[in-house]
This record gives sequence, structure tokens and C-alpha cells, in this order.
Amino acid sequence: MNENPIRLLLVEDNAAEARLMEIYLVEDKGAFELQWVERLAAAEAFLKGEGRPVDGVLLDLSLPDSYGLATFTRIQALAPSLPIIVLSGQDNDDIAEWNWENPWRRRSSSKRSCPRW
Repeated sequence: MNENPIRLLLVEDNAAEARLMEIYLVEDKGAFELQWVERLAAAEAFLKGEGRPVDGVLLDLSLPDSYGLATFTRIQALAPSLPIIVLSGQDNDDIAEWNWENPWRRRSSSKRSCPRW
């Protein structure tokens, strides 16, 4: 195990997908520490100080208490300096067209320029 793991907040309502992230990032690589919450409200409380500080957020956009870009903007408003990685199976042009600043978007004019896993 890494003595200084990268601490991530996983915001994901699907327990099976959360478990896969844990397997990939924690058990397999050992360089990450994952804190999992299922709802946006829990993530907001965590980021307001109810949890340990984290180095980044893995964020599902389809949660029981929030959906789409509103989910991202609420997390970003609470933690503007944290990197946020969006996890989404949505094939939604509103999300693809959204004008957020990221290195992939600046290098390409394609609305599908962000890698999909």
C-alpha cells in the first residue's frame, strides 16, 4: 500500500459500479483511497467538512437527488479548486456542448473530444 494515497470522493448511487471503482483504484493499484457516498447531499456535507479532505472527486451525474450538469455545478461551487472527473453513461448533447474549461476541450473543436471509457 502507498503511504500517501490520492484521496478521492466517489459520488455514485450504484453500489456495483462503486465496488468496481474500489477494485480498480484501491485494491488493484493501491495508490488511491476512496470515500463513497450515494447522494449529492452527502457529497456536499462531506466537502463542507464532515469528511477528511480529498484530492479529487469522481462524480456520477445521475443521482437520486440531482441530475445532469446541476450535479457538477453544485460540487464545483463547493470545491472550486478540486479536480472533478465526471462519470456518466449519458450520451447527451447538452453535456457534450457544455462550455467548461478543460485541456481536452481546448485542444479540439469536437464536442466528443473527451475520452470515454
